[in-house]
Amino acid sequence: MPTDQEKKWLKAWAIAAEQLPLIKQSELCELSEEQGTRLATWLGILDCLPPVRTSGLIEWQKLMKKLQAKTLELN
Repeated sequence: MPTDQEKKWLKAWAIAAEQLPLIKQSELCELSEEQGTRLATWLGILDCLPPVRTSGLIEWQKLMKKLQAKTLELN
């Protein structure tokens, strides 16, 4: 059985679910032609990129190893 607090959260999310499409539509209508073109271009660019298969941790570790080597050279 949901608590009173949980019921309030559920009601708030239900209201938000109704309002979000209206907000989205309003924001899209307010975009200038330049902003719309820029956003559409970014969508196209992002769509063409290959999917990311890693979290980037390996690349981060390589970068930190290089930084550590540079730091040791300075000392």
